[in-house]
Amino acid sequence: MVQNTESPLIIPVAIAKTSAKSDDVAAACNQVISMVGGLDHIIKPGQTVLIKANIVAPILHAVTSKEVLISVIHIIEDAGAKAIVGGCPGFEYDSHKTMEILGLDTIKKFTNARILNFDDDDFADVPLDHHRVKRVRVARSAIESDLIINIPKLKRHKLTDVSISIKNCMGLLEKSSRREIHAKGLDEGIAAFYELFHPAMSIVDGITVPISGAVYGDYFNLGIVAASTDMLALDTTLCSFIGQDPLKVKHLVMAGKYSQPKPVVLGYNENQAVIKATNRKIRLKVYRHLFASIYALDHYLSRYRNDSLIPWFHKNFGIHPVIHWKLCDLCEACTLVCPANAIDLKSRRLDYTKCSKIRCMFCVDACPRGAIIPKNLFKT
Repeated sequence: MVQNTESPLIIPVAIAKTSAKSDDVAAACNQVISMVGGLDHIIKPGQTVLIKANIVAPILHAVTSKEVLISVIHIIEDAGAKAIVGGCPGFEYDSHKTMEILGLDTIKKFTNARILNFDDDDFADVPLDHHRVKRVRVARSAIESDLIINIPKLKRHKLTDVSISIKNCMGLLEKSSRREIHAKGLDEGIAAFYELFHPAMSIVDGITVPISGAVYGDYFNLGIVAASTDMLALDTTLCSFIGQDPLKVKHLVMAGKYSQPKPVVLGYNENQAVIKATNRKIRLKVYRHLFASIYALDHYLSRYRNDSLIPWFHKNFGIHPVIHWKLCDLCEACTLVCPANAIDLKSRRLDYTKCSKIRCMFCVDACPRGAIIPKNLFKT
C-alpha cells in the first residue's frame, strides 16, 4: 500500500455525553456540531441536504436513533435548508417493511424532512479506485444533493470489525454494487468509497451500542454522540470505545492511503474501552469465510436470477428465532407482534420464508414462557 507522505491534518473530534431523552440528545448534538465548527457556514438557505442514516435492520438499538436524526434535521432546517433522510437496509431484509417497523415516518411529525428508501431511488455509475471493482452505482440523491451529512451508528461488525462513519457511506450504493464489493474485496471497497465521497460532517450515534458486534443481542448504554468533518479521524477515535485497535481495522488502515488526519479530541474523552475486545477469533474467521463465499456465489448467480441467497444464508447461519412448541401454551403473544405474519399457532409452524426477510425478533421478547429463543450456527 502506498502511504500518503503529506503532513497529517489536525482534525477536531467532538464527543459529548447524553441520555436517551430527546432534550438531552438535542443538546448533545448541538454541542458536538458547534465544537467542530458548526453547520451555519456550511449550509446555505434553499440547499438540499441528504442525511445518510444507518437503518440496516428492524432493530432499534442497532440503527441511528430518531432522536439524533430529529435533532440534526432541526439544525439543518433552522439554517433554511431542506433535509432528506436516506438509507436502505441490508440484503436480507425487506427494505420497505424495515423502514415501517422502525417508524421513520414519525420523523415527519416533528420536521419537514423527506424520508427516502434508496431502493426507490435512481442510481448513477461512478468510477471506483478498487483493483477488482472499477465502477459502482451510487444513489442519485447523493450525487445531486448540495451536501451530505452522515449519521452512523457506533458498533462493531463481524466482517469489518467496526461499522462507524466510513462504512455507513456504503449504504449509498445500489445493492448490486454492494454485493460485488462484498464478493471482490470489502475492506478495499469501503476505503475506496471513503476517497470518493466526503460528507460535510459526520455525527455518530453512540447512545446505545450492540455488544456482540452484530445487529442482534444485548446492547450497552454508552450514552455519547460524536462529530467531526473527517470520517477517518472520527472512526479511529471511536474505536477505543468499543475495544478495537484502529491499526487492526483493515478498511481504516487502507483509508490512510487517501488521508492521514490527526484527530484531537474535544469534550468527553474516555480512554478505557467500555466494551472489551472479543476473543472468539476462530468463530469469527469461520463466519467471515462463510459470508465471503456466499456473497461471491450470490454475486455470480445474480446474473441469472432476480432473488438473493443472502436471506437464506442469514436464516441458516445467522440469528433467527426457534420455537420450542412443547413449551408454547398458544397465548398468541408472538403472533400479535410479528410484522411478517410468520407464526401459525394452529399448525404450530414458523414460516422462515416470511421471517427471514424481517427477523425482527419481536417474538423472542414477547413470549412470556421463553418458548422462543434466538439461535445461530454457533450458539443458542
